[in-house]
Amino acid sequence: MTSASTLRIGSIFLVTGLFCSACATSNSYPDISPQNLGFEAHTSVEGIFTRLDAEMHISAVRPDCGLDYLGSVKVKAEPAQLGLKEGQLHYLVITLQLETFGQSDQGATRAAMITPQKGHRYKLWAQYSRTEYQLKLFEAGPEGDLIPIAHEPYACEPR
Repeated sequence: MTSASTLRIGSIFLVTGLFCSACATSNSYPDISPQNLGFEAHTSVEGIFTRLDAEMHISAVRPDCGLDYLGSVKVKAEPAQLGLKEGQLHYLVITLQLETFGQSDQGATRAAMITPQKGHRYKLWAQYSRTEYQLKLFEAGPEGDLIPIAHEPYACEPR
């Protein structure tokens, strides 16, 4: 492993740790218009005593690559709809956890970065089972067609 990749991995853990400490006093995300991001979570594990807990924590990324925690959104049975400020780089941390008969598994956490563009809509889709976690991000321009877009866990160059 090169020193650059070690530094990058270390940076990811540092950012995630700082982010999670800010999340300890989780507040709900403010209602921002237009609602340009849909977030839905699914599980392949079924059962009347099985529940999927899904939460997205949202931070604005400052020009110096620091994070300003903005709040969180919990997803229940229906997909969440929220607004992200257009033109602002956002760091999204998604946590999913299965609970069966009151026992929770370890869960999983993934992250994505996004800068919403004016007139575009976005969809964040998460699929979770006990062995696999997929996170997909889609963008729809004014034409309306959803296309998959790449998402970086955390990549920021200070400006």
